[in-house]
Amino acid sequence: MPTIKQTDLASLVSAGIEHQLQPYTPFIAGQIAAEVMLIKGLPGKTEQVNGTPFSGEDRIALEAALEALGWGSANWTGVLLEPVGLPALAEEQLRFIVEVNDPEVVVALDDYARQALQQAMAIRGGALDTGEGVEAGESLATTTGFAAGLATTAGEPLAAQALYSPSEADSPTTIQVGELLNISGRQILALDDFASALSDAQSKQSAWAQLKQIRR
Repeated sequence: MPTIKQTDLASLVSAGIEHQLQPYTPFIAGQIAAEVMLIKGLPGKTEQVNGTPFSGEDRIALEAALEALGWGSANWTGVLLEPVGLPALAEEQLRFIVEVNDPEVVVALDDYARQALQQAMAIRGGALDTGEGVEAGESLATTTGFAAGLATTAGEPLAAQALYSPSEADSPTTIQVGELLNISGRQILALDDFASALSDAQSKQSAWAQLKQIRR
């Protein structure tokens, strides 16, 4: 019986992820399934002109920061919530994108992104509540094998079906600016407004200090 080489398996996984994310191509930049996911609310001046997510000065600064922190300058997936001329991503769509990519770190780059991530991931009581059949504390993409793009039920991806259902008994855990959270093994950090911080030396230093919390 022929065996699947590691390189072949990696290619299958990558192809499966790209296939599932194809409808969201206008919202995504960078590398698919990277270790770091960067989420941005509205497009900046450059993005408003060329329509390409993460094409402004903030991308250059973020890549330099990730390189300095040991993650690598290209090791990121960018999500722009509301590109020019398109409706904003709904919370279930953002959750879908996060879980398919399954990053180790998620950084919300502004308050719009912070609030969207808060709603999308339904963070309650310091943990993610999961759908039926998924154990708490595990990544949905890991438990379903969805990263390979193979596990589906009734023709729909499991990541879209097993939506997080917060318990009324849980007290909400708010994603606070500058406070690193570890949710189900995933580091989550929110910045105040990274793009605006680049024009102010003190704000830039504050953003850098916050980013230094994300660990390899």
